[in-house]
Amino acid sequence: MGDEIFHAPGERQRWKLPRGKQMTDIMHVSKAGDSFFSQMGGDEELAVTAFKGFTPYYAQPKHAVLNKGSSALRWAEQLLQGIRDDDPELCNVAVMHAGADLGVKIEKPAEGAPYRFGSAGFFTNDQMNENVTVLTKFIKDRIETSKVFVSNNEWDQIHQYIENAGRYSDATFQKAVKGDSALMIAVRLRSFKAAKYLLHKGVDAAIENSEGETIAGVLKEKQEELMKERNHIRFLRVQAKSLRQMALSHEDQLALLSEPQVYDQLEQNYELCGDISRLMEVRITNCRLLNMKRKLLIVEGKDLSEEELRELSLLDNATESKAIVDLLANEVKDIVMEWEGSKLAKERAITMAKQAEVNKKEEKIKYWRSTLYKSAVKIQAVWRGIRTRYLLELLCLHRACVFVQAKTRGFLCRAQLRRNTLRMLVVMIQSVARGYNGRKKVARKQGRVYPATALVMAVRQKSIKGTGAEQEEPHLPAAEFIRKMFEEADKPKIINTSVKPKGQWAMLKFMGQKKSLAELKEDCLKHRKDGEKIGKLAVLCCEHGTADSSFISPSQRDDFLRWGIMLLEKALGFNSKLDDLVHHFERKRGEAMLEAWRRFDIDADPAYVSAAVEAYGRALKNIECTVVPEVWMGKAIAQEYSGDIGAAIKTVAGMVRKFPNYQKGDEVSMRAAGLYMAKQDYGPACGYVRHANKLGRGSMMLSHMDLILISGRLNELWYEKLVRESEEESDVSEDDSDYSSSDDESDDSEDEREKEKEREKKQKKRQRIAKRTKETAEKKEAYTSAYRVVYRHYVEHRNVFGKRSFESWIHHPATFIRVATRAEKSGLYLLAEDFYKQALIRCRWWDGYERRGELVDSDDEEEVESDNGDVDDIVNKALGEEPKTRYDQLVLIKKKKVGFKEEVEMEVEEIEEEDEDDGAEVQENDDGDDEEEEDEEEGEENEHWHDLEETSVRILYQMAKCKWNQGDIEEARKLLNKAKDEEKWIGQHFDFTKKAAEAWKPKNIDKLSKDAEVAFPKVVEAIPTL
Repeated sequence: MGDEIFHAPGERQRWKLPRGKQMTDIMHVSKAGDSFFSQMGGDEELAVTAFKGFTPYYAQPKHAVLNKGSSALRWAEQLLQGIRDDDPELCNVAVMHAGADLGVKIEKPAEGAPYRFGSAGFFTNDQMNENVTVLTKFIKDRIETSKVFVSNNEWDQIHQYIENAGRYSDATFQKAVKGDSALMIAVRLRSFKAAKYLLHKGVDAAIENSEGETIAGVLKEKQEELMKERNHIRFLRVQAKSLRQMALSHEDQLALLSEPQVYDQLEQNYELCGDISRLMEVRITNCRLLNMKRKLLIVEGKDLSEEELRELSLLDNATESKAIVDLLANEVKDIVMEWEGSKLAKERAITMAKQAEVNKKEEKIKYWRSTLYKSAVKIQAVWRGIRTRYLLELLCLHRACVFVQAKTRGFLCRAQLRRNTLRMLVVMIQSVARGYNGRKKVARKQGRVYPATALVMAVRQKSIKGTGAEQEEPHLPAAEFIRKMFEEADKPKIINTSVKPKGQWAMLKFMGQKKSLAELKEDCLKHRKDGEKIGKLAVLCCEHGTADSSFISPSQRDDFLRWGIMLLEKALGFNSKLDDLVHHFERKRGEAMLEAWRRFDIDADPAYVSAAVEAYGRALKNIECTVVPEVWMGKAIAQEYSGDIGAAIKTVAGMVRKFPNYQKGDEVSMRAAGLYMAKQDYGPACGYVRHANKLGRGSMMLSHMDLILISGRLNELWYEKLVRESEEESDVSEDDSDYSSSDDESDDSEDEREKEKEREKKQKKRQRIAKRTKETAEKKEAYTSAYRVVYRHYVEHRNVFGKRSFESWIHHPATFIRVATRAEKSGLYLLAEDFYKQALIRCRWWDGYERRGELVDSDDEEEVESDNGDVDDIVNKALGEEPKTRYDQLVLIKKKKVGFKEEVEMEVEEIEEEDEDDGAEVQENDDGDDEEEEDEEEGEENEHWHDLEETSVRILYQMAKCKWNQGDIEEARKLLNKAKDEEKWIGQHFDFTKKAAEAWKPKNIDKLSKDAEVAFPKVVEAIPTL
C-alpha cells in the first residue's frame, strides 16, 4: 500500500504502446503519479487506459489488450458507474458487453486496490477511515514518545497530511462486503432503478455475502434509513410552520428540500420489494417441485443434479427473504399511496398558480413596455451629456493627482528625515538620563539632597560612550518590564498610520468620498425630515470615524463619530418609511456607541453604553441580525460595560451554543469566564477558560501560559471561597453542638422519630463537610500546580524578571501585571481588574492602604513573611537601609516657556566621593560569591523602590480605568482619589492621573445629552470637511 498512497486522485492517463516487442507487463509507481506500460508484438500502435487512482487487475496478462478501441476491463467499470449514477441505460451498455458476467461478486484484495468487482478495482470510505485511524495513532504515539510540544496549528497541518496520505484516492462506495453481488451494491447505494434493472436481467437475489447478509436484510436497513429521514423532515416542517422557536440551520433547510427525493426512493423501494417478492415466490414453488422430484428419485435409487441441489438448498433463504420483503412492502405501502395522491394535488395547484402568474406577468409586461420606451428616449438624451462631463472630470482628477504627487514627494522625504533624526536624539537622551533619574529618587528616599543647578547639558566624555554607560547603569528587569507593559496599555486602540497610500487611486478614492459626503450634506439640509438620507449620511460619518485613513486626522475621526451618532438618533426619530433600514441603522448606532466609549476612554459619557444596549436590542428584533454573531457580541459587551452581569452571561452563553464555529469563540469564552468570576461562580468560569484554550487564541493577546495562569487564579479564588464557607459552617455546627448538649436532660421526653431525624441531619452535615474538605484540597493543589507550570515555562525562557525562586516570582507584581495589561488590551476588564488587584497587593497597597513611611504591626509582618517574602525585604530596606552601589548621575528637568514649547536640557554633575568605610565594605563583598549576590540583589531592590511606587500609582489608575469601563463610576473615582493621595505622599505628579481627574468631573459626564440638544443644521455643518 506504500506506493499507492501517493497516486493522484481522479487522474486518467493513456500510454502509447508500440508493436514489435515481446509481450510483457511492466509497472512503474512514483509519488507524483502512476504509469503503466504494456507491450505486445506487432507494428500497430495501441493504447491502454489506466483506472482512477489505482492499478487495474488482470486475471491474465494476455487479456490486457484486446484491440485498439476497447478492453475487457471496461464493462465492470461501466457497470459500477451506472449503479452509482442510478442509470439503467449505462448498466445496459455494460451488461451487453461481450465479456460481461452478472454472476460476479466482490472479492478482496485486488492487485493495486483493496476490493475487486470482476476486473475493476475500487476503494471504500470505511477502508480509508481505517488507514487514517492507524496513521493518526502512529503519529500520536511517536509525538508522545519523543515528548515534543505540538501547537494547535501544527496539529491541524498534521491531520491534513494524514488525510492526504490515508485518503489516497476517490472512494467509490461507502461500504463493501466480500461476496456482495451487483444487486446488493445497487441497494446499498439506494440506486433502486439500477437494482430493478439488474433483477430483471437475472442477477440472483438469494445470494449471501461473507457476513451472511441477504438482499432482504440490506433492503430492510435502507428502508429504516429512509423512514428516519422522512420522520426528521416531518419534524422540521412542524417546527418551521408552527413553533418558530429556533431558526433552522443550513443542513435542516437542505433536508427539507430533499423531501421529494426521499419519498421517490421509498416508492422505488416499494416497487423493488414487490418484484423480489414475486421472484422469491416463483423460486419457492420451483424448490417445492424439486423436493417432490427428489423423493421420487430416491425411491428409484437416484438423486438430483448438483445444480438442482444447489437450487434446493436456497429454499429456506428464499422463504425468509420473501417474508421480510412482504413485511417491508406492507409498512411503506400507505406512505407511498399518500405521496402519490399529494403529488397529483400539488401538480394541479401548481398548474393553476402558474397560469394566474403568467396572466399577471403579461399585464405587467404590457404596461412596462410602454413606460420603458418613453423613459429610454429621455435617458438617451440626458446620458450623452452626463458621460461627456464624467470623462472630463476623471481627466482633470488624474492630472491633479500627478501634479500633487510631483510637488509633495520632496517635502515628505525631508519630513521623514527630520522625524528619524529627532527619534535618534530622543533615544540617546533617554539612555543617558535614565540612570540620573533613578539615582535622584534613591537619594531622596535615603534623605540625601541631590544637587540640581543649571539647565544646560554638559555630559562628560566617559559618561556617554555608549556601551560603557549602559554597563555602569544596571536596572531591575521587572521594573523595566512593568514600564513597557504600561506603555503598551497607554497606546490608542485605533492604529493611526502616518504613511499615505501610494498611487493615484488613493487620491481618486479620497476625492470620491469627499464628493459623496458633500452631496449627502446638501441633500440632508434640503430634506430635513427624510430619515433615509439622514441615516445614510450618519452611516458614512460613522465609517469615516472608525476607518483608518491617512487623509483623516484623529481629531476629525472623533468628530465624525460624535456627529454620526447624533444623526443616527435624529434619523430614527423621524416617522418615515424605514422598515427595511431600521435594523441596519440600529446596528450601526450600537457599534458607533461602543466605539465612542472605547475611543474617548476616560473622557467618555456613560450614557453611550446604555444607548448601545438599547440599540442592539432593537436591532436583534430583526431576523437578519439574529444570525450575525458580531451583533450578539456587541450586545454582551455593552451589557457588561453597563454593569448588567446577569444579562451579559445569558447573551454570551447563548452565543457559545448558537455559534460554535465563530472565529472569535475564544474571546467569547474568556468574556464568559470573567463574568462568572464576577458572580463568584468559579466552576463555569474554569470550564470556559478550558474551552477558550481548546479553540485557540487567534483573536486575543493572551498566550497559552496566560490562560494557565488565569485558570490557576480562578482555582485560587474557588479555594478561598470554599475555605470561607467551611469556616462559617464550622461556626454554625459549634453553636448547634452547644445547643444539643444543653438539652440532653430533655432527650428522654422527645419522640424517637425526631431523634432519628436529628441523627440523619448531623450525618449529612458531616458528609457535606468531608466533601467540601476534599474539594478544598483539590482546588489548592490545582492552582499551586498551575502557577508552578507557568513558572517552569518562564524559567526555561529566562523571563522571570531576574528572580531565582518560585516564591519570589509569584510574589512579584510584574507576574500579574503581565496578564492584567494583556487582558485589558483584549477588553476583558473584569479579569484585568482582579489581576491588577493582585499586583497591588504585591506592592503592599491594597489591604488597609498602609503608608510605606509607617511601621507595620507584628501580625502583619508575620503574614508578609509567610506570603510575600521578597516584598517584605523590599519594604524593610526602604524604611532605613541605604543602597551599596553608586553611579554617575544626570539631571533631567523640563523648563516651560511661552509658546507651548518645552526644552529638555541636562547636566552631568560629578559625584562627591563617599566615605572610605563604604568603599571598604563594597570591596569586602567582592571577595565572596554568595555575599556578592545577596548584596547586589538588596541594592537593586532598594535602588528601584521608586519604580514600585510609580507602579502602585499606575496600578490604581489602571484599576480605575477598568471600573470606569465596567460602568462603576463611583468606585473608579475612589480609586483615582487613592492614586492622587499616593502621589502626594511620593512627592510626584503624573500626567495620566491629572488627565483622568479633569475628564471625570461631573461637567464632562453629560456630553451625549448636550449633543442631542444641538439643532439639526448645526450638526450637519459641524461635520468635518475632507
